[in-house]
Amino acid sequence: MLLLSTEIDTFSLRLTEQLRDDMLRILSLAELPASDTTTIAALAKGSLRVADAFLLASQQTQLILEPVTAVSILEDVAHDLYPLAKANNIEMEVSLRGTSRPILAHRQSVRDLLNLVGMALVSQQLTTGRIILGTHRSVRGTVLGAFSPDLNELKLRSSADTQNTNNAEVLLSVAARLGERLQTQVKQYKHVSMTGFGATFNQSNQLQLIV
Repeated sequence: MLLLSTEIDTFSLRLTEQLRDDMLRILSLAELPASDTTTIAALAKGSLRVADAFLLASQQTQLILEPVTAVSILEDVAHDLYPLAKANNIEMEVSLRGTSRPILAHRQSVRDLLNLVGMALVSQQLTTGRIILGTHRSVRGTVLGAFSPDLNELKLRSSADTQNTNNAEVLLSVAARLGERLQTQVKQYKHVSMTGFGATFNQSNQLQLIV
C-alpha cells in the first residue's frame, strides 16, 4: 500500500513521540535512588524492538520465507515479553490449538510483529492481568496472535488516522506495516473466548517440524 508523504510524516511523528515517552520513562526510573534495572532493561528492549520493526517494515528488500513452527516463535515472543509483562503485573501464557504443521514465514519478522501486538496489549488496562500468546488453524491458514479475556476497545487505524491514536494503536500500526511486508494482514481475531490481534500465515508443505 502506497502512503502519502503527509501520512508517513504523521505516523513517523507519533512513533517518535512514543519512543521519546519511553526514553523519558527509562530516564526517570534510572534516576531513582533504588533503580529497578529489570524494568529499565525491559522498557529499553521494548523501545528497541519497536524501532527495529519499523526499520524492517520500511525496507524494500524481499524477505526470505522458510518453514518455522508456530510454537517456537510464540515461545520466543513469550520470553521477549516476560520482563515487560512482569513489570506491569501481567501473566503471560502460550496457547496452542491443533497446529502441528510449520508455517511459511520470515521468522524474525513474525517474531517482531507478535512482539508489537503483545506490547500493545500490555499497555492496556487489563483487569485480569492475563495475556495469551496463541495459535490456531483457520480456513485461510494458521493464526498467530496475542489475546486477552478482557481487552479494552482497541482499534487498528489507517496511517491517516494516527494523529489521534494512543501508544497501543501506534504499535498495532507498525505491526500492520510489517504484516504487509509478510503479505498478510494484522487484524482482530478470536481465540477460544478471548479477543486480540494477530495475522494469518500459510502452512508449509514441509511435514516435519522445524525449530
